[in-house]
Amino acid sequence: MTPGDQTAAAEHAIDVRVEDLAFATADAIAWPVTDELRATTPLLRRLETAGGARLRQQLTSHDALPVGSAVVTGAGDLSVELLVSAVISSATEPVTAGGVRRALLSALQRAGDWQIEHLACAPCGLGAGNLGVEESADVMAAVIAPHVAGARFPSRITIIVESPLEHEVFAAALARAAR
Repeated sequence: MTPGDQTAAAEHAIDVRVEDLAFATADAIAWPVTDELRATTPLLRRLETAGGARLRQQLTSHDALPVGSAVVTGAGDLSVELLVSAVISSATEPVTAGGVRRALLSALQRAGDWQIEHLACAPCGLGAGNLGVEESADVMAAVIAPHVAGARFPSRITIIVESPLEHEVFAAALARAAR
């Protein structure tokens, strides 16, 4: 690896942290939602609540979106400026690995369009009856690793998980995807 390659690799980083997504330090947060831009798990409902009335108003001003799409809005009272909502399910289309893959790709494309440097990202597809932690991690790593390697934005992605177990699983999936 040449010094220039090392610099480029350092500028495009992916990491995993255990913390509260509502207080993430980044330019934007990407999170999984339903077609009506509603949180998909109780944990993500806490994020929605932390965003306050301004966020609720922005999220309710949209028509239903197709699974696999993504939209950028303001983040209300959250610690970040923007929220990238990745649509992973609808009333007629349950969470699948394919839907998560398409939605995450769309979210990364929207982040690129908005020239978001640092994107904090919630695990996509988790929850009762949805994807398991390992499948979610594998799908996300398979999408994020090549995107970050080949795209200018976002240049840094932090996956924010809830537990040390999730941290271990996501870090291992990212390490496999980097090979």
